[in-house]
Amino acid sequence: MSVFLVDLDLVDDDPDNPRGEVGDVSDLKQSLLERGQEDPIHLVRKADGRYLLHEGHRRRKAFKELGWKKAMAVPRRFDSELERLLSQGTMHVHRKNFGPMAWARYCHRLFWQHKQTREDIARQLGVSQAWVRDHISFMTLLDWEQRALERGDMTRADALRRAADHRAERDGKPPAKAKKTASATAKTPRAGGEPHLNGQHQLAEQVAARCASRGVEHAARPKIGGVGCGQCWEDVIRADALTTARSDLALAAA
Repeated sequence: MSVFLVDLDLVDDDPDNPRGEVGDVSDLKQSLLERGQEDPIHLVRKADGRYLLHEGHRRRKAFKELGWKKAMAVPRRFDSELERLLSQGTMHVHRKNFGPMAWARYCHRLFWQHKQTREDIARQLGVSQAWVRDHISFMTLLDWEQRALERGDMTRADALRRAADHRAERDGKPPAKAKKTASATAKTPRAGGEPHLNGQHQLAEQVAARCASRGVEHAARPKIGGVGCGQCWEDVIRADALTTARSDLALAAA
């Protein structure tokens, strides 16, 4: 493949990039400053003469933040959008820089938009059908659950269980029963005994993040509503109530 120097003003980001937000690129910028660009970005030439960024979204962001105007690039050609999408996946499948939700969006797009079967996707990426099935299921998670999974605040096992519960709710079936463990057989603590303390609660994301940040001790505790332990529910609810009370007092004094 030939390498050429491209004007970055002529390069458009891929609006369907399955990675989504590329995150912080501080380390990459430092590497570029020290060693320069070692790997070219991959581009697809568009009909209007501009280029679509096919591979190198983190590098493109780093170039922008550094104020670089040109970059080394490799031209790519594909016979179809499906072929281009599969190329993106195979480039990243053995790397660590794609998170679970990036793969979820990628597999979901292949499955629904391009009508690829789970077997097709698994074969083309060199992964198992179970891997594909699991990642597609992550798209059924609530928005806050997807963010928690992406940040690492939720385990994949918890994400799969929540996805199964969402499917059961959608189909009018009872949620799957979690396997009993030594800790799960203990009486589940309740925070006020409220039946609405679940993933739909407005404070659920704060509770899940707080419980996850408390490490092994809290991880072993039963989760009310599948979100967090009773202590974390209580702490977050009390903190929210205190904030509300202070706000009300400030308004009354105004």
